[in-house]
Amino acid sequence: MCATCRTKRSSRRPRSCSPGRRRHEVPHTVADELGTTPARVAIAWTMSRSPLVHPIIGARTSDQLRDDLAAVDLTLPPEIVARLTRAAEFTPGFPSDFIAETSPWVFGSALPAPPRDSPVVGHR
Repeated sequence: MCATCRTKRSSRRPRSCSPGRRRHEVPHTVADELGTTPARVAIAWTMSRSPLVHPIIGARTSDQLRDDLAAVDLTLPPEIVARLTRAAEFTPGFPSDFIAETSPWVFGSALPAPPRDSPVVGHR
């Protein structure tokens, strides 16, 4: 079952589930490797990113709810977390890149220096 569109994996996938979409395929591949479901992998990966993150699940049936809640017991190895993180990387684009590029020009020395490990695009 696809965690994103909740359809069974088959040759008749919706367009959003085409095999060429790497972000979509990685959780499926990892789930197959770990013998679990893509929904559990996606939820466990989200929870692994920070103890402050609490995923909002979108279960529509009791079976989906049970499957989603089982992600609490799934511990992903560090190499799997890294693989999922690489697949999920993206560039936010406008207006984030515009703000990051123009902030030093607009605010000058009044702009505080970001932390070294800042996840904000454009900050180094």
